[in-house]
Amino acid sequence: MHDHHVHGSVKPTIVGSVMLTVVASLLAWGAAQSAPVLPSAFDGLDARVTYVGEDRDGLDVIAALPGDTFLEVDLHRDGTWHEVSAERRSVLPAVLVERLLPASITSHGSVATLRDVTEVERYAWGFEVEGFGMDGRIVELSFTVDGQLLERSAEGWDDDGWDDERWSDDGRHAPGERRDSGGRMGSGS
Repeated sequence: MHDHHVHGSVKPTIVGSVMLTVVASLLAWGAAQSAPVLPSAFDGLDARVTYVGEDRDGLDVIAALPGDTFLEVDLHRDGTWHEVSAERRSVLPAVLVERLLPASITSHGSVATLRDVTEVERYAWGFEVEGFGMDGRIVELSFTVDGQLLERSAEGWDDDGWDDERWSDDGRHAPGERRDSGGRMGSGS
Protein backbone atom coordinates (compact mmCIF):
# COMPACT_ATOMS: atom_id res chain seq x y z
CA MET A 1 0.00 0.00 0.00
CA HIS A 2 2.86 2.29 0.73
CA ASP A 3 4.21 1.61 -2.77
CA HIS A 4 0.81 2.45 -4.30
CA HIS A 5 0.67 5.72 -2.35
CA VAL A 6 4.09 6.82 -3.71
CA HIS A 7 3.15 5.82 -7.21
CA GLY A 8 -0.20 7.61 -6.88
CA SER A 9 1.41 10.89 -5.78
CA VAL A 10 3.83 10.88 -8.71
CA LYS A 11 1.02 10.61 -11.25
CA PRO A 12 -0.69 13.91 -10.26
CA THR A 13 2.70 15.66 -10.29
CA ILE A 14 3.36 14.55 -13.87
CA VAL A 15 -0.14 15.61 -14.95
CA GLY A 16 0.34 18.97 -13.20
CA SER A 17 3.67 19.52 -14.93
CA VAL A 18 2.20 18.73 -18.31
CA MET A 19 -0.73 21.09 -17.67
CA LEU A 20 1.63 23.88 -16.57
CA THR A 21 3.69 23.38 -19.72
CA VAL A 22 0.58 23.53 -21.91
CA VAL A 23 -0.72 26.68 -20.14
CA ALA A 24 2.69 28.37 -20.39
CA SER A 25 2.89 27.53 -24.10
CA LEU A 26 -0.58 28.93 -24.73
CA LEU A 27 0.26 32.14 -22.86
CA ALA A 28 3.49 32.57 -24.83
CA TRP A 29 1.65 31.93 -28.10
CA GLY A 30 -1.02 34.49 -27.14
CA ALA A 31 1.60 37.09 -26.28
CA ALA A 32 3.33 36.52 -29.61
CA GLN A 33 0.03 36.93 -31.45
CA SER A 34 -0.69 40.25 -29.73
CA ALA A 35 2.82 41.73 -30.15
CA PRO A 36 2.76 44.68 -32.55
CA VAL A 37 4.09 44.17 -36.01
CA LEU A 38 6.49 46.90 -37.02
CA PRO A 39 5.91 48.50 -40.43
CA SER A 40 7.52 46.71 -43.38
CA ALA A 41 10.05 49.58 -43.59
CA PHE A 42 11.76 47.92 -40.59
CA ASP A 43 12.26 44.60 -42.42
CA GLY A 44 15.89 43.51 -42.35
CA LEU A 45 16.93 46.15 -39.78
CA ASP A 46 17.13 43.65 -36.91
CA ALA A 47 14.65 45.72 -34.87
CA ARG A 48 13.69 44.37 -31.46
CA VAL A 49 10.51 45.61 -29.75
CA THR A 50 11.41 46.65 -26.18
CA TYR A 51 8.20 48.39 -25.08
CA VAL A 52 4.55 48.54 -26.11
CA GLY A 53 2.07 51.00 -24.63
CA GLU A 54 -1.45 51.86 -25.64
CA ASP A 55 -2.89 55.36 -26.03
CA ARG A 56 -6.16 56.73 -27.38
CA ASP A 57 -4.95 56.58 -31.01
CA GLY A 58 -3.25 53.20 -31.03
CA LEU A 59 0.07 51.82 -29.87
CA ASP A 60 3.36 53.43 -28.87
CA VAL A 61 6.18 51.02 -29.62
CA ILE A 62 9.85 51.42 -28.71
CA ALA A 63 12.16 49.44 -30.99
CA ALA A 64 15.88 48.93 -30.52
CA LEU A 65 18.21 48.64 -33.49
CA PRO A 66 21.80 47.44 -33.34
CA GLY A 67 24.26 50.09 -32.20
CA ASP A 68 22.16 51.61 -29.38
CA THR A 69 19.60 53.18 -31.73
CA PHE A 70 16.17 53.49 -30.13
CA LEU A 71 13.11 54.48 -32.14
CA GLU A 72 9.55 55.27 -31.09
CA VAL A 73 6.91 54.11 -33.54
CA ASP A 74 3.35 55.41 -33.19
CA LEU A 75 0.91 52.98 -34.77
CA HIS A 76 -2.75 53.66 -35.52
CA ARG A 77 -5.25 51.06 -34.36
CA ASP A 78 -5.26 49.58 -37.88
CA GLY A 79 -1.48 48.96 -37.63
CA THR A 80 -0.35 51.72 -40.01
CA TRP A 81 2.36 54.06 -38.77
CA HIS A 82 1.81 57.73 -37.97
CA GLU A 83 5.20 58.75 -36.57
CA VAL A 84 8.67 57.28 -36.33
CA SER A 85 11.09 59.23 -34.16
CA ALA A 86 14.57 58.72 -32.78
CA GLU A 87 14.95 58.46 -29.01
CA ARG A 88 17.90 58.94 -26.67
CA ARG A 89 19.96 61.09 -29.05
CA SER A 90 19.60 58.53 -31.83
CA VAL A 91 18.93 59.35 -35.48
CA LEU A 92 16.82 57.48 -38.02
CA PRO A 93 18.91 55.22 -40.26
CA ALA A 94 19.01 56.60 -43.82
CA VAL A 95 17.64 53.32 -45.23
CA LEU A 96 14.60 53.60 -42.93
CA VAL A 97 13.95 57.22 -43.98
CA GLU A 98 14.09 56.14 -47.63
CA ARG A 99 11.57 53.37 -46.94
CA LEU A 100 9.15 55.57 -44.94
CA LEU A 101 9.00 58.46 -47.41
CA PRO A 102 8.03 58.58 -51.09
CA ALA A 103 10.95 58.98 -53.50
CA SER A 104 9.60 62.41 -54.49
CA ILE A 105 10.42 63.58 -50.95
CA THR A 106 13.72 61.75 -50.34
CA SER A 107 15.06 63.15 -53.62
CA HIS A 108 13.95 66.72 -52.82
CA GLY A 109 16.86 69.12 -52.38
CA SER A 110 15.61 70.29 -48.98
CA VAL A 111 15.99 66.80 -47.52
CA ALA A 112 19.62 66.76 -48.70
CA THR A 113 20.27 69.78 -46.44
CA LEU A 114 19.65 67.62 -43.36
CA ARG A 115 22.69 66.15 -41.66
CA ASP A 116 20.51 63.76 -39.63
CA VAL A 117 16.79 62.91 -39.70
CA THR A 118 15.25 62.44 -36.25
CA GLU A 119 11.51 62.22 -36.99
CA VAL A 120 9.10 61.42 -39.81
CA GLU A 121 5.34 61.97 -39.47
CA ARG A 122 2.64 60.89 -41.91
CA TYR A 123 -0.69 62.67 -42.31
CA ALA A 124 -3.54 62.49 -44.83
CA TRP A 125 -2.25 65.74 -46.41
CA GLY A 126 1.42 64.74 -46.51
CA PHE A 127 4.57 64.30 -44.45
CA GLU A 128 6.71 66.19 -41.97
CA VAL A 129 10.42 65.50 -41.70
CA GLU A 130 12.50 66.83 -38.80
CA GLY A 131 16.21 66.69 -38.25
CA PHE A 132 19.40 68.66 -37.90
CA GLY A 133 20.69 70.91 -40.66
CA MET A 134 24.36 71.05 -41.58
CA ASP A 135 24.70 74.07 -39.25
CA GLY A 136 23.27 72.09 -36.29
CA ARG A 137 19.94 73.91 -36.18
CA ILE A 138 16.67 71.97 -35.94
CA VAL A 139 14.97 71.90 -39.34
CA GLU A 140 11.37 70.87 -40.05
CA LEU A 141 10.13 70.26 -43.58
CA SER A 142 6.48 69.83 -44.59
CA PHE A 143 5.59 68.11 -47.88
CA THR A 144 2.41 67.22 -49.71
CA VAL A 145 1.81 63.53 -50.44
CA ASP A 146 3.29 63.98 -53.93
CA GLY A 147 6.49 65.63 -52.63
CA GLN A 148 5.81 69.34 -53.01
CA LEU A 149 7.53 71.39 -50.29
CA LEU A 150 4.95 73.31 -48.26
CA GLU A 151 7.12 74.86 -45.55
CA ARG A 152 10.64 74.82 -44.19
CA SER A 153 11.49 76.06 -40.73
CA ALA A 154 14.78 76.19 -38.87
CA GLU A 155 15.47 77.10 -35.29
CA GLY A 156 18.46 77.15 -33.03
CA TRP A 157 21.21 79.31 -31.72
CA ASP A 158 23.30 81.35 -34.14
CA ASP A 159 25.85 84.13 -33.62
CA ASP A 160 23.07 86.62 -32.77
CA GLY A 161 21.11 84.38 -30.35
CA TRP A 162 18.04 82.18 -30.75
CA ASP A 163 16.66 82.22 -34.28
CA ASP A 164 13.38 80.84 -35.60
CA GLU A 165 13.05 81.15 -39.36
CA ARG A 166 10.25 79.97 -41.64
CA TRP A 167 9.94 79.82 -45.39
CA SER A 168 6.66 79.34 -47.19
CA ASP A 169 6.10 77.01 -50.13
CA ASP A 170 6.91 79.81 -52.61
CA GLY A 171 10.29 80.45 -51.00
CA ARG A 172 9.31 83.70 -49.29
CA HIS A 173 10.92 84.17 -45.90
CA ALA A 174 8.27 84.46 -43.21
CA PRO A 175 8.96 86.46 -40.06
CA GLY A 176 10.21 84.36 -37.19
CA GLU A 177 11.33 84.87 -33.67
CA ARG A 178 14.78 86.10 -32.79
CA ARG A 179 16.16 86.25 -29.27
CA ASP A 180 19.57 87.57 -28.37
CA SER A 181 21.88 85.61 -26.07
CA GLY A 182 20.16 87.30 -23.09
CA GLY A 183 16.78 85.93 -24.17
CA ARG A 184 15.39 89.32 -25.27
CA MET A 185 13.00 89.31 -28.24
CA GLY A 186 13.99 90.89 -31.52
CA SER A 187 12.44 90.89 -34.96
CA GLY A 188 12.95 88.02 -37.36
CA SER A 189 14.50 88.86 -40.68
